[in-house]
Amino acid sequence: MGGRSGGQGIALGLLAAAVIAVIGVVLAPRLLAVMGASPAVQAMGANYARVMLGGNVVILLLFLINAIFRGAGDAAIAMRVLWLANASISCSGPA
Repeated sequence: MGGRSGGQGIALGLLAAAVIAVIGVVLAPRLLAVMGASPAVQAMGANYARVMLGGNVVILLLFLINAIFRGAGDAAIAMRVLWLANASISCSGPA
């Protein structure tokens, strides 16, 4: 039962991440404008926003898988997953 719930959580997370990615990639300059960015910042930051919002699936899955492991009672694996994920994100950051 827990495996099925975890799978459904991941599927729902992937669906939400896909929606966020599509909206973020298509509307990145508009989102920056809504947040009050100047036209110069919009022009310079649109591609960065597209990459970050388009790649949100990685962070969302990180949180989901961590929660699934914790919910299953295996906090040690959840901690190791976070170590690995944080190391890989730190090494591959766009900045």
